[in-house]
Amino acid sequence: MKRMIPILCLFALSAVTLASAGNIVGGTTTVTFSQTFLNVLTTNSLTPTAIVPGTLVGAQATFPITGGNIDSGGNAFITHSGGLNLAGGGNFLSIGDFVIDTSILGVSGYAKNNSGLNAASVPLFDIGSGLELYLTSTAAGAVSATFFGGDSSVTTALTGLDVGTASPNPQVVPEPGSIALLGSGIVGLAGFLRRRVTQ
Repeated sequence: MKRMIPILCLFALSAVTLASAGNIVGGTTTVTFSQTFLNVLTTNSLTPTAIVPGTLVGAQATFPITGGNIDSGGNAFITHSGGLNLAGGGNFLSIGDFVIDTSILGVSGYAKNNSGLNAASVPLFDIGSGLELYLTSTAAGAVSATFFGGDSSVTTALTGLDVGTASPNPQVVPEPGSIALLGSGIVGLAGFLRRRVTQ
């Protein structure tokens, strides 16, 4: 019978993990820009500013989380408001309403510039280990088209650029089924342990 205790403990821990699944109702995601990204901006006289309700303080940009969900497998789909604007040489490129989708390890959003670009659901960043963000070829092409006359060598050089690290802090409301499973796991474990004590 002693061997059953670890099994029931494992069941209870599994219930705790599944209880993390649910709907995202708020929170923020902070992006800490890499020095490499900041150097690229400085070298090319590009000035970043936040698009409200996002904020930019030093090397950190913060964006409100507007919704999303986390499934039982731990994959997150997180939507945001706000964005980031880059300006230089009389041109601008705005990106925003970011969507983090860990199932495809990507971040998408809109992209707009002063040359007529106005696209939604653009793949902007690839997600690496530790939630590092890398510029996609699509986003690199938008930067090149806006500030460098569409130079293909610039697109190639910027593709995969380490932009920084994302730190999502979502507020999650667990799914009712996950809460029930959590409760049944804990009650089952408690009942078994109670019987063990009285034997």
